[in-house]
Parts: sequence; structure tokens; C-alpha cells
Amino acid sequence: MMFEDLDSKMVETRYGQIHALVHIPLGAKLSFVFLHGLRADVRSWKRLIPYLGDDIGIVLVDMLGHGESDAPHIDYTPEVQASAVSEAVSKIVRGSYVVVGNSYGGWITAYGAATGAFGKNIPGIVLEDAAGLREEMEDTLKSMSYDEFYSMQMKKISMLNRNEVGEGHDYVVSSIIGIGNTKYLLGSEELGRIKDRCIVIWGTDDKIIDKKYAYAFGKYINGSELVFIDGGGHVPHFLRPSEFAQALKRFG
Repeated sequence: MMFEDLDSKMVETRYGQIHALVHIPLGAKLSFVFLHGLRADVRSWKRLIPYLGDDIGIVLVDMLGHGESDAPHIDYTPEVQASAVSEAVSKIVRGSYVVVGNSYGGWITAYGAATGAFGKNIPGIVLEDAAGLREEMEDTLKSMSYDEFYSMQMKKISMLNRNEVGEGHDYVVSSIIGIGNTKYLLGSEELGRIKDRCIVIWGTDDKIIDKKYAYAFGKYINGSELVFIDGGGHVPHFLRPSEFAQALKRFG
């Protein structure tokens, strides 16, 4: 299976249209739903696809405000994103699915699992170098103001995705990393509500979110498994796709 073999779909939700690239083989026993990072899109997963088996379901989602999905003028809270993903995927996948989230997508994945936004359809989640941890934000704000943090995040986003944030999506990015979303950050209480199986994957050399926060996710989510990938950076699925795919096979 190659990235180019995936089928493109536009799915209507209450928030607008969600774009996804899909491969659901007949009789697939397991499907994975992939959520990209901030200002990324479905192309983020391109290098991973050849390492996934042809017999599993694959759904790459452009979250609201990203890629080919609609970008309505709304508050882009984790609650809205998780709800939109759940609604869209319910129209694509019949049965259960594992949600895999990288960085910002990891925040949405963890939030959705903690609040039940994905319903009873998920046997597990994968958090890859996930954002959204309250103590990470608290540690960061000990050394800088929120305005300085905002500026730093904008620079990181541009560097990570190798392009400047487009004017058309300035509002989306501002909404996502705005101070209003800090109330959706996750701590021990919220993460302790996650009862689904969880694998936490982290690049040992992540320069965006330090690997020490992988241990925090592992501690707060009961029974979770930690997988560290050497040289994976902030995006192990891109830099070390073979090792990342191997970790996903734990759900097999």
C-alpha cells in the first residue's frame, strides 16, 4: 500500500466538511485513524503508509482548519476537534478503530479518549510526542510570558512544517494556541480517566516536547506502554517509519 493508493473522501459534519484519505479493505479487523500535528495535514503520514499492512484500515484525517478540510471561523477547542473527528470517522469506519495522534493531534487524541468523545469505538490510542500536557505548559511559563510562548510556538510551527503560516489560517492557529485553550490542558485527573489501551511513543531527541513528558503521560494513564524511538525527533512516524509501524503492530 502506497500513499497515492488511498482514496480521498470529503465527509460532512456539523462543523463543516472533513477531508480524509482512506483505505478500508474488505474484512479488515482493525483500523487506525491518524491525526496530524498543528499546521500539518494528511501528507505528514506519507512515509509511514508503505510500512502498514494492506489488511488494516487506514484513515488519515485533515482536522478542521487544516489541509483540505473546512476552516470555519469558530473556536478551535480540543472539544470541537475531537467531536468533528469522531463524527467524520463514524461515517467512514464501521466498527472499532485505534486513534493515533502526533503532537497537537496527540492532544486531541488524549482529550477525546479522556472525555469519551470517541464513544465506545476505540480499543486503544497512540500518543506520539503529544502536546496538551498541563505540566509542560506550566514548566514553560515559569521562564516566559504567554506572549513570548505564543511567539515561540509560531516560530516552531513554521520551522517544523517548513513553510510560513498562511494568512488564511492565521485565525485557526491563533485560536488553537490562544490562552483560551489552556483550560483544556490535561493533567493526572483528566488522563486518569482514560481506560483504553494506550501506547506512548516518543522520539529520544525531540527538541519540541522533551521526552521527560512521555514519562508523565505514562504515569498518569494507567497501564500505558512507553516506546522510545532513537532519532525519531518530534515526528518518529516520519523520521523512523519502520520502527513506528512496528510499535503499532502491538495492537495486532
